[in-house]
Parts: sequence; C-alpha cells; structure tokens
Amino acid sequence: MVNNDSLFDTAPLLKSLSINPHLGSHVRQLEFSAEETVSAILMVLAHTPLVNDLTLCQTVMSDTDMARIAHLCPGLRRLSLVSVDGVTDAALRAHGGVTELELFWCHQLTFLPACLERLDIRGGRALSQTLDGPLDRLTYLSICSVDDDALASFIDRLLLFTLPSLTSFLINCYGCKETKLEDRAMVPFIEAHPRLKMLSLGHAWIGQGSLAAMAKHLTGLEMLYLDHNRALSFLDLHSVILGCPLLNYISLYMCRLLDTDKKVDELDRHDIDQLRKVLDGDKMKRSSLLAFSLACLSTCLGPVQAIYESQAGVFDWHHAWIGKPRWTAHYQHDASSHVIISTERNVLASLDASTGAIDWRQDLENDVEEEPKLTSQGIITVYKTTPYIQCWDEKTGKLNWQRVLGSTNNKVLHLSDDSDGVVVLSGNKVYKLATENGAIVWEQEISVGGASLQQVGQVIYVIQTPETTTSSFRIFALDSTNGQVIHSDIRVATSQPLVIAPIAHGNALVWKEKDLIKWNILGTKKVHQVALKTLLGSSPALTNALEEHYQLATTGTSDSGDVFFLQGKMEAEGEIVVAINVVLAFSSDGKSIELVKDLGIQKSFGVAVSTNGKVVRIGAKTPSSLAVDTFDSAKAHTSQEISFDNTLAGDIETGLTLASQVLVSTSSGSLYMLDNNNTIVWSREEALAHTTATEFLDLPEKQMWTQVDEDEVTASVDHQHHQSPLVRYIRRLTTHLVEMQNLPNWLVHHFIDMGKPILTTSSVSGDVTLLEAQSCWVPGHAEQHNLYRDPFGMRKLLVSVTSTGKILGQDSGRRGKIMWTRYMPGVTFEQVFVVRTAAVKLPPVIVALGTSNDGASTHFYRLNALTGQDYAPSSSNPDVQDAFDPQLVTETSVTKVMLLPLEEPDEHTHILALYDAGTTRVFIYPGTEGARLAAQPFWSKFYFQHPTVNKDNTVVLKGYQVVEGYRHSLTAQPVWNMALPNGEQLLTLDGQRQRHHQAASLGRVLGNRNVFYKYLNPNMMTLLTGDAERHTLTVRVLDVVKGTVLYEAVHPNVPASSFASSVHMIQMENWIVYHFWSNDGKDTGYQAVVLELYEGDLENQLALPSHQILTVNKRLLDPRRPTSAPTKDDQEEQLIPYAPIPEERKMFLTYNLEVLGIQHIISAPALLESTSLIYAYGLDAYYTRDSPSRQFDVLSEDFSKSQLLLTIVALVVGILVAGPIVRRKQVNALWQ
Repeated sequence: MVNNDSLFDTAPLLKSLSINPHLGSHVRQLEFSAEETVSAILMVLAHTPLVNDLTLCQTVMSDTDMARIAHLCPGLRRLSLVSVDGVTDAALRAHGGVTELELFWCHQLTFLPACLERLDIRGGRALSQTLDGPLDRLTYLSICSVDDDALASFIDRLLLFTLPSLTSFLINCYGCKETKLEDRAMVPFIEAHPRLKMLSLGHAWIGQGSLAAMAKHLTGLEMLYLDHNRALSFLDLHSVILGCPLLNYISLYMCRLLDTDKKVDELDRHDIDQLRKVLDGDKMKRSSLLAFSLACLSTCLGPVQAIYESQAGVFDWHHAWIGKPRWTAHYQHDASSHVIISTERNVLASLDASTGAIDWRQDLENDVEEEPKLTSQGIITVYKTTPYIQCWDEKTGKLNWQRVLGSTNNKVLHLSDDSDGVVVLSGNKVYKLATENGAIVWEQEISVGGASLQQVGQVIYVIQTPETTTSSFRIFALDSTNGQVIHSDIRVATSQPLVIAPIAHGNALVWKEKDLIKWNILGTKKVHQVALKTLLGSSPALTNALEEHYQLATTGTSDSGDVFFLQGKMEAEGEIVVAINVVLAFSSDGKSIELVKDLGIQKSFGVAVSTNGKVVRIGAKTPSSLAVDTFDSAKAHTSQEISFDNTLAGDIETGLTLASQVLVSTSSGSLYMLDNNNTIVWSREEALAHTTATEFLDLPEKQMWTQVDEDEVTASVDHQHHQSPLVRYIRRLTTHLVEMQNLPNWLVHHFIDMGKPILTTSSVSGDVTLLEAQSCWVPGHAEQHNLYRDPFGMRKLLVSVTSTGKILGQDSGRRGKIMWTRYMPGVTFEQVFVVRTAAVKLPPVIVALGTSNDGASTHFYRLNALTGQDYAPSSSNPDVQDAFDPQLVTETSVTKVMLLPLEEPDEHTHILALYDAGTTRVFIYPGTEGARLAAQPFWSKFYFQHPTVNKDNTVVLKGYQVVEGYRHSLTAQPVWNMALPNGEQLLTLDGQRQRHHQAASLGRVLGNRNVFYKYLNPNMMTLLTGDAERHTLTVRVLDVVKGTVLYEAVHPNVPASSFASSVHMIQMENWIVYHFWSNDGKDTGYQAVVLELYEGDLENQLALPSHQILTVNKRLLDPRRPTSAPTKDDQEEQLIPYAPIPEERKMFLTYNLEVLGIQHIISAPALLESTSLIYAYGLDAYYTRDSPSRQFDVLSEDFSKSQLLLTIVALVVGILVAGPIVRRKQVNALWQ
C-alpha cells in the first residue's frame, strides 16, 4: 500500500495502477521530475484523485493542462511549481482551493488564490507581478531572490496590501551584491503587520528605523534571523530586545558586528534574558547620562533663541508655491469650488477657486509623464521614470492607492462612459484599472508600444505614430468592457514623415502633409484629405507660413462634433506670429472639413478647453486684452474681450473656464483668475517657484535724498567753489527748516508703533496679507516711493530672476510683496548681479543675465533696481549711452561671468568680466573707455578657474590669468591645469566670497594664550568630486593662483545616487563646511564635515525629513573639539566636548513651517549688531532673520517704553513742582 510517499517515475506507478486500481486512492503526495511528459502526468493524476500535495518540475503547462489537473485533483491543497513555463492567471484561477503555493523560478504571475495560507517564492521573475490583491488568510510568506531590483519592487508592492494574518515573513537576498531594505518600505510594512512572530532578513542591510519599528510594533516577535547582515551592532539590537518581550532567539550567522570584534552566531533564550536584565538595570543610568549630556550641550545652545508662538510670522514670512501650471481641472465639493493643478515643478495641488489659497499640495518625487486624469474616485497620475500609477484623493490630497506596472512612460485614458475605470497603456500591454482601488479589471497585450489612447464609444483605440523608418499609423481597437481585440494592427498610410504631431479628434485621426490636411476615421483604412487652399483661399499668410511651425490643436475630451484648430506661424518684423489661426469642424458624415471661423493674425494661439459641451479658446487679442472665443455644439461663435496685460505676463498656456470666471496661466508662470467685469479676482506669481538666482539689495536711506540740497548736488564743482560760505549755509539751513514739516508725522508714527515689536512686517506702511504678497504685480499699484531703509537695515529688496523669463523685486518688509516685475519672453535667466548700491542721486542698478531658450544668444538687462525700469545713464556722452544700453543681446557664448571689485568712472557701476571658453577671450561690461582704463591695472593680479570636460569624459580644471593684447583685447592665458583622476566627476566648487563679508578676527586664541593665525587666502577654492565606481567623495582645497593642492581628503562609502541631491558645500574665511550621504555601516546617514585652515572629521545625522531649515552654531562645527575629556587648555578655550549635533527644536529657523523644495540659501547683514537676514528659495520661499549672538544692543520686546516715558514725565513734573518749594524753604532757612 502506498501512503504519503513520493513517486518520481511514472512507469512503475502506471503498471501498479493497472494491476491494482484501488492503489491510487491511497496516494497523497506526488512529485514529477523533469523527464515526465504532460500526458504521462495527467494519466497518473487520473488514477490518484485524492492527491493533496503536487510538485511539477521543469515542464511546460498550458492553461488547459492546469485546469485539467484541478479537475482531476479537487482536494489539492499544496502546489509546488519548479521552473514551470506557461503558467498564467487563468491557470492559477482554476486552483482556488490551494492553501500552500511554491513558485520556484517561474514566469511572472499576477493572480494568487485568495485562500492561500502559505506562499514561498524563489527567483526574480516571479516577483515583479506577484501579489495582485489582498490575501487575508496568508500566515507564511517566504521570498528568495538573486535580483536586487526585483526584490525592491516586490517590497514596494507589499506596501499596497495588508496581510492581516501574517505571522512569518522571510526574505533571503542570496546572490545580491548589496541589498538594502529601505526604511521607507520596511517601516510601513512592520507597522501594518504587528502579529509577526518570526522575521528572517538574510543577506540584507536593514536600517535603524526598521529596527526601531520592530521594537515598537512587534511585541509578539519570537524569532529573528539577521544572517549575513553587513551593518549591524549590538546597540541596534538593544531596543529590539527590550521592545519584544517574547523574543527568544536571534540568529546572527556571518554578521559583521560593527561595535565588537567578538564573533557571535546566535543569541538563544538564555543570552537574551541575560541581556534584557542588564539593559533594564542600566536604563536608569542611561537616562541620567542622557540628561547630563543634554545639560552640557545646552551651554553651546545658549545663543540660539527660539521664538514664542505669538512671534511666528511677525518678522519672517513663508511663500508656499506650486510652480508653473501645465494642467488644470475644476472640482466642486459641496458649496466650495476648487481648482486641481499639476505643475512643471512636479507638484499636484488644489486651490480654492475663490481666493487662490492652497487647500493641499503633494510634491511628487518623479516627473509626471502626461496630464493627470480627474475621476470620480480621485486624480490619476503616471510618471516618466517609474512604473507607478497613483490615485490621489481630490479633497485631501492623500494617496488612495498605487499600482506598479511593468513599464515606464505609461499613458492613461479616463473612460468617459465609465466613471469607475481608467485604461493604461504600459509598454506593449493595455490595462483597465478600477479607480476605486486600482485593481486590474482586464489586460491585453499588443504588438506596439509608446503609442497613445483614444476612446470612441465602447472602443479603445491604441494609435502608434509613424516613426522615421515607417510611413503608416498602426492602430489597434479594443473593447473597453472586456479588453478583447476588435481590430488588430490596422495600417493607415502616410506619404511622408510627419513634421507636426497628429491629433486624435473624436473618432478621427487628423494630421498635416505638405499643403494638405488628412484624416482617418478610426476603425477604417481610408484616408480623406483636403487642400489648405480649398479651406483658406490664396492668402499671403498661407504662402509665407513656416512648415515647421504649423500646429493642430484640440481639447483633451473632444467629440467628433466639436471644432478643432489649425495654426500656422510666419516671421513678421523679426518675431514669430500666428498668421493662420482658423477653426475647423467635420461634416456630419466625417467625410469633409469645413471652415468655421478665421480668427485672424495674432501673436500667439493661446489654449483651447472643453467645458459643458462647448469648446473655449483663450488667447491674446491685443497687448492689453484677452479674447475668449466660445463655440457651441452647433458651431455658433461668441467672443468676449477681457482686459489683461499680455506684455507683462506672456502668452496663455493653460486655461480653465468656470461659471463666470476664467483661470489662465501664462508662459512666464503667472496664474490669474479673471471675471467677466475685467477684474482680477486673485493671482499667484508662480514664476517665483522657478527662481534661479536671488540677490539682497540695500535700500537707500530716506535722509539720503532729503538731507542734501538738490541744487548743491547738481551744481558743478567750479560753481560751488565760487559760492560764499554764508550762501551755502543759508541754503542748507533752509533745507532743514523745510524738513521740519515732517516732524509731527514722525512723532505720531513713533509713539503709535512704540508698543510693537521691533521690525515687524507691519512696521512699514501698507501691511499686506500673504495672499496679497503672493499676487502678481499690477502696474501702478506699487509703492516705489516708500522703498527706504529702516533704522536697523532689516528691510531690503529681494531681486530674483527665474527660468521662465521674469525679473522681480520683492519688499522683505511687506511679507515679500512684489514691487515690480519685468518679463523677457524667450529668455531663461541664470544670474543676477547688483552692480551699484544706492547712493546720493544714484539709484541702485542690477544686471540680469540669461540665455535664449534655444541657447543661441546671451542676454544682458540693466535695470533700475527700485522701479524695474530700464536703466537710463546720466551721462550725455554718446559712447557711454551706447555702452549702457539697457538691453544687450550677443551671440558670443558667455561661459563665466565674474563681478570685479572695480567701478567704472562714468556711472559708478561695478564692471563685469565675461569669459568665452571657446575663444578664451575676455570681455568687460560695460565696454567703455573709462571701464577699460579702470580695469587695466587690475588684470595683473586677477586669476580665475574654469573646469572643462574632454572627449573622453575626463575633467580638467584650469587656472587663467587675464592678459591684455593687441588693441586692448583681453585673453585668458592658462597658468596651470589639474586633471581629475579617471572616473571622478566634478560635483561642486566654491571659491567666491560674499562681498559684504569681512573677517571678524585674524586668529584664534588658544587656552595656553597662543594664537592660531587663520589662513586667509582670497584665492582659496574648494572642490568636491565623486567617483561612481569606487563610491568615494574627494575634497580638495586649491590655490587658484598657483594651482597647488592645499588639502585633500577622501570619504569612502558615498553612493553615486546621492551625488546630485546630497552633496553641498560652503566656504567662508578659513573654514569649509560640506555634507553628504554615507553608507558607512552604523554611521549611515548624512555626515557634515568642517575644515579650518591655519598658518603653520566631524560626522552626524543632519537630514531634516520635515522640510525645515536648521541653523547650527559654528562652535558645534569646530574641528578642534576634543573627543575625550577636555583638558584645562580646552576648558580655557571653551571647547565643547565632541558629541553628535543635537536635533534641538530651538535651532529650527522655520519652527513648525514645512518649506518645500529649497535649493539655495543666501544671507545678508543688517545694520543691527550680530543680525543676519536669511532668504531660502526653490519651490517655496522663506525669509527671516537670525541673531546667533543675540540682540544684546537692542531693548527686549517686552520692555515697557511707555512706562519709561511716563516715569520721565513724572520726574520732570515732580522737579517742576518741588523746585520752587525747595528754593522757598532754603530762602526761609537763611532768614532764620
């Protein structure tokens, strides 16, 4: 009798079954080897109906074969598939009663029986698609992979599901070089599965956050396996041992314990109990030690001042931005109206349609592939570089669900007749997903990829545009309900490669070839055509239109009966304008096209949107107005004109129509909500989310203009010499007497503001709200005449330039309100320089530098910094007038721009040196004779550096000196060069010192009264390089004049993936601070390093996951901090013993604000002692002040000035009253 035995050869078994047919009823377990055929396997299973454990090895099984097995073995509970090819969803669905499943090196599987209790997966191919839905009964899950990427993808998919019954979870990363189980994936998984009793993480690196999550949530954990863990310490295990009271076994086989040389393979129940007793006993000691350490550390945090809740937002301000919109949609929730926006900064946000305030926003990590889709269940987004399909809640902005598909560059189509479904084109597969939970409704494989989707009724069309090697469209038609193929690979021929992109308009595919418009009714092969001359006639615009500038446009939800647009551009008066701007529509049978409306010649087309069955086109009509053209279903046309300054905002790029309002966004990044009464309801200057450079500008003193007589300033020197001193004195006295009329206003303002904190955002006239400050500037509404410096120099002008072509001036004293704006179309700004600060009769001047969008030319703009207007030179010399042209466009390639510490004599502005790497020429701007003579003696001591990349990708850093040659031409002559080692890439370099910074002292006094003299070399430069193969970061300090290396150090274990985002550096005086991400074992995390150079490494966790700005006292970044007990000299020098940088909340400048996307931080001094103004910008903008040494020379904000005045008044009155009485008493005393 055979019972629970494994039979490996079918021949003897078949012979036995033929002799004794009842033998098959006793077989419970079968394992078939690779030599067995499918037919033989089925014959055996036909005689063994009670088999409950089946193993199939290295064979090919079709869906029919798997269904036959399920029919022959209805009691099958355990199924093991080893290298079995051909297993699909349908095959596994037949085995709904299987509770234990093993998948060893099988193909991708997307369906698992819902009743599974045990799942064992081995091999990377079965990981990427496994787990398609919740498995409520699964208690055991084992994963073994040799593919790091497949394992990471599987862990990400686990986050989408909760396995409520899971008690055992095993991961074996055998074969992977360096597998890291990210905390972002493991921590949520551990939190979602608190019932785990056994956890095995072999051949993997696990972070401290995951271990902390184990200690907090896995209170029932009994067994923990951490074999082959490369970065583990006993300290990491302490919290787990204390937090998991039932833990009785820890496996540490082949672990590298970082804090001990002792080899430990395992910890049994006895070892763990002993450790737990020791740790419990030391708990009080550790608490006391921690308190003592914090007390010692607080001595260095004294200068760091926190703020009270009432002070938040009093001086500082925070502008939350979303970026330049590229997609908008309207959403109505109850009685409130909202606008959903996706931006070029990869931000998905919701704005209140009535105020423009941000309801919520999500800073997406990856680039959005195409327009999101607004459905009844949320907002669907897809990405360029990741295979994620995500759904966001439109009310709260929270993630509803996430689906991982097998390809990037996915396309999404929202089914208009099915509010619960979206169709996704991922690679060569088409999926239909349920918008409620992201479950796959159906999927279909097609033979094309990278196509687009179009819906016509119940049919989904997949359209592939002709490539350069093909001359036809490829079209597939699928049933939207079940995914079945209706038409397969329809070829629609074209006669030439397409120059402009085709459009899918309703049930038609429309494109342009030469002077013809062609279209195809989807589902057919016939191509219709019409000549442009037939539609437009023989107009000059048709003749002069540029072929590459034609464009077809329609709306995203267009119907066949809607209109569509054709534009053709031509060059007129040096700029490209829309010469052909016509509205077209199909006939009722779709066999012809008719002209609906000719909109005439316009500068730009604008945008077309579909709303309430109408097609609306919004575009510029004149420089000061917008045209809103509406076409209903009957092709009837209505037009409305709205006042709008197009020269300041740019072309309309996206739009949205509401009930009585129009939302438009422009090419400059501005966002406007307009109503039918030509009024701006609200606006947002989203161009500031694309800021590339910002400079602080000191405002002029009000006395600078009033205390000096204008005639005295404008009079010539000879005239002043011939005036008598008496005349000049009388004129000066008259000037002061005239200014006395402002004394009452000054006294009233001084006493009214006496109780206010010093230097608040309301201390200047005209306080504004944050929403008003974020509004776009409107000409005539600014108050440039009020731009004056406050007594302490806290109020400044922030001048910013953006990649969208805007230059803006913001008043820091009015919550960053925009005081002026300039828009330069077609220019991407990169730098801005303050070439002249405010002086008597001389307004401050800035120079903005940018390049054309095509990179062919360089643009210089010289503006008055107070008004934003073009700078008008005061000199009447024609040569000076030409050199100070406010707008300069040159085709010379400008590689490097350097602000020289020199002023030209004509307009007293700083000179800019422009370096062209292609010709090694150096130019000065402005190029006047006076500027040349002023710079001539400076060239002999002027050196600079510039890196170049050779053809073999090696980086060479060269040092140059400027040499004056024939006819005063300037050339950069190489004086040294340094080639970086092969494989190293230049990450960042810093050698520029801020102009306003001055060394506070020349040395540092030590505890033994000796002095370390600082190495203050103005030509010192620091560069950081990274090696992706060796995973190293190298820091080098160079002398730019000689090219010598002053200092060099190498940091290992720095991953190449962190080079772009985590490496930053700043250099000041004789010290350099830089930080980076390190994978160095237990010190994994952000590390900060400080260098100080004198005549004659610190690391810490520094990442701020909460998007905040931290200020660190320089005393904590001191390389001379002792690591052991401080000596008497150290104590005399007040050196703080080394300890990790604390995460002290008082050190956060942004308190509880979340400032997103910060890329740059700049600072400027105030006139107040030890006070700096700080401005951080990127996506958001944040402005504040900081006083590292406290404001010791300013009265505290709670000081009662009124009480002081009342006391003085009382004393004066008392003296006046008591004086006569005392004198009378003294006189009477003399008479006595």
